[in-house]
Formats: sequence, structure tokens, C-alpha cells
Amino acid sequence: MSFFEADRLILEDPLATTNHDQSAADKLKEAGNAAFRGARWEEALHHYTRLMTLYPDSPAVPVALANRAAVLLKLERFVEAHDDASQAIDTPAGALSEKIRCKAFHRRAQARRRLGKLHDAAADLQCLIRIDPQSNLAREELREVQAAIQASATAMIDTSKSTSIAVEQVAPSRNLEHRLDPPEKRPRGVIKPISAERIREIMRRSDIPPPPTSAIDFEQGFRSVQANRNDLRAYLLSITPSAYPRLISLSLTSELLCTIVDAVSADIPSLCDPGQTNRAFAILQSLPLTQRFAMIVDFLSDQEKETLRTALDRFVGLDGIQEIRERYRC
Repeated sequence: MSFFEADRLILEDPLATTNHDQSAADKLKEAGNAAFRGARWEEALHHYTRLMTLYPDSPAVPVALANRAAVLLKLERFVEAHDDASQAIDTPAGALSEKIRCKAFHRRAQARRRLGKLHDAAADLQCLIRIDPQSNLAREELREVQAAIQASATAMIDTSKSTSIAVEQVAPSRNLEHRLDPPEKRPRGVIKPISAERIREIMRRSDIPPPPTSAIDFEQGFRSVQANRNDLRAYLLSITPSAYPRLISLSLTSELLCTIVDAVSADIPSLCDPGQTNRAFAILQSLPLTQRFAMIVDFLSDQEKETLRTALDRFVGLDGIQEIRERYRC
């Protein structure tokens, strides 16, 4: 049965016609809740939207708004999720339970984080904590947001302390046919450190993009070099470590995390330049400050955990490696 047919049965139910409209509105709300619990996001969205369209004056509307915000978050429609949660929050006192209001604040904070509005997200989480001081989840997320804000602020003033890093590929593998090969067949080549004096020359000679200044710059640069292991490593090492949380906050996935960690740590045991090793280690320390990092590492596959474990093993003996292992859950 399609959810459109289910809608028809709900609305044609005798209870919905012999009683007041609230019965039908409640049925649509429960149908949306059931669909959400079953991870049927589009179906849940349909039911909540129908409720608000057919019964705009129903007391169930504020709850449906808060619930639809959760659905829209799942669908990664963050602006709409923000707007729905805001409408639920603005519901007059007494028309919405404190429990649902807390959920609305939490969902708007999540939407604001994904939209890059970190200060606004922190404000929402602080409101939530004032309403529910026992919310450990809100306190943990507030710490993550505040860390991301601090990292972003540090990145803006850290350029004077940054050191440009470049690498030179010894074994040539820049041919187009190699870029079209699957990852497991691409030549790995040999990576060696180079002197600082040759940085400008290398950057002019290669197609490695400059260090990014925004999330969009990062994604474009990453895509342009990801097919070549050496170029990817050079690009990632050129980025100021403290800038990573700001640059990848909206794009971080388990796949991207594993790619960054594996690339910056490549051949660390064989490098004689401590500067490159320290730079890579600083990047590993900075990545956990990215929003959603904790959630992502909690749901890593066994293969992804092994990739991270292998990469971190390259830093055995460095102070702080055990703390990093704990943050990466491996």
C-alpha cells in the first residue's frame, strides 16, 4: 500500500468524519511518526505536510513541525529543517510541551551547524540546556560547536605561523591513463621531502592547487588531485592544520576522513624531514575538532577502522598518539 493510499484510509476512517478534525490530524501525526521510526523519510514528510495543510489550526501542528524538521535533517534539507524548527520554537508557551520544544531547539542547532552558523547553533544548545540541564547530549554538542568556533577563529590568525610544505614525485605517474585507473591499480610512486627554497618552483610546475580558504575551495582542490596519491598528499599537507575543522565541517564523511588520514600519513616512517611528520600529526590532532567527527567514527565500518588503525601505527613513538587513537576509536 502506498502512503498516498494510507492517507486516504486515514481521512476516510469513520472516526475522522464522525468526530472532530483533531482525530484525523492525530492519525496523520501518528502515521508520520511510524514512518519516521521505520526510516521512511519521504513518507513521514508527506504525512506531516498533509496534517499541516489540511488542519492548520490543529494543536498537533507544532509537534508536526518539530517532527518534520527531524525528517528534513535526514533528507539533508537544512534550510527547511531550520525554518520548521524555528516555527515550532516560536509556538506560544502552553501550546507545546517543554520536551518537544527542547527537540525543536536541538534540531535547529543541528541545521545551523550544517549551514555553518556555529554561533547560532551554540545559542540554541545553550537555550536547550537552560530548559533541560540534564541533557548530556546537548552539553557534548555544545563543546563540539565551541571547539569548532575556536578552531575557525584560530585558523584566521594562524597563517603567519604556517609553514608551506611541498613534495616531489620521483616516479612519474601523471599520465592520463593512470588517472582513469581504479584506485588499487594507480601507481603509488615514491615520495620524498624537498627543500623550502623549491616550493614556489614546484607549485608553478605542477597542477597542485593553492591552499584553500573556504569549504568550496577545499572540495574543488581535493577533486582535482584525488586521482594522484602524491599530489593529494602535497595538497593536504599544504593546508594549515587548524583550518581543517572549518574547511570540511559540511563535507566530512567516513570516506573523506579515511582518505585524509591515510594520505597525510603516507610513508611517514621513511621520511627524514621531521617538519612533514609534525605537520601530518598536527592534522590528525585537528580533525577531531570537526563537527560530526564523533558521530562519524562511531559508525565506521571494520575496513575503515583498519585503514585508520594502519595510518596511526605510522606515528608510533610520538607523544600524544595514544590520545589520538582514543579520539579515532581505534
